Amino acid sequence: MNSRPMSSFAAVLMAGGRSVRMGRDKACLDWHGRPLWQLQAEKLLGIGADPVVVACRREQGLHETAGFIGRLSWRFDPEEEETGPAGVVVRMLDEFRAPVLLLAVDMPFMTPAFLNQSIVGAAQPGQGLFFESKQGLEPLAGWYAPGMLPVMFGCIAGGRTGLRAMIHECCMHGLASLHPLAEAEEALFANLNTPAHWESAVAASGSRDL
Repeated sequence: MNSRPMSSFAAVLMAGGRSVRMGRDKACLDWHGRPLWQLQAEKLLGIGADPVVVACRREQGLHETAGFIGRLSWRFDPEEEETGPAGVVVRMLDEFRAPVLLLAVDMPFMTPAFLNQSIVGAAQPGQGLFFESKQGLEPLAGWYAPGMLPVMFGCIAGGRTGLRAMIHECCMHGLASLHPLAEAEEALFANLNTPAHWESAVAASGSRDL
């Protein structure tokens, strides 16, 4: 589990969610002086991916941010699609035909070291790589392989758009592997979905650089 993938890969920051439970756009929440999406994008820019893509809604206006123009690629969610995170992954795999490292915007405790060493550096050629915590499979920070596309297309065609079910099916077909998280690693995968979660996380994190 220590061989680096031989082919190039894309890194995709998923930032276009509707943030219904949060009540405001999570991508633009302030994390110690900067918008959350910028914090997450910087993590992906430093791990050797080409391209680094932000998948978002055009009306969010993230693509107009000075300092990131030219450093990031942008893909806007189709207005007519309702396939959620699975749709983002499938579109990126289908476009690049290369592995995709996915990171959700609302996981501020995820570190570049974990992304680089435990995901990018541990992925095996032709296989997806994912982790499982006490809460179950964690699909929003993982390595999606192009070989997973037929299964994912089939699931969407059948009206099944949940990433967890897709990943489990891919694992059954030998297209992906699932690994347990150490207790100390579980906090890296915390999703911040409500104002209470957010305020607690900001207070607990202090000003430490992630």
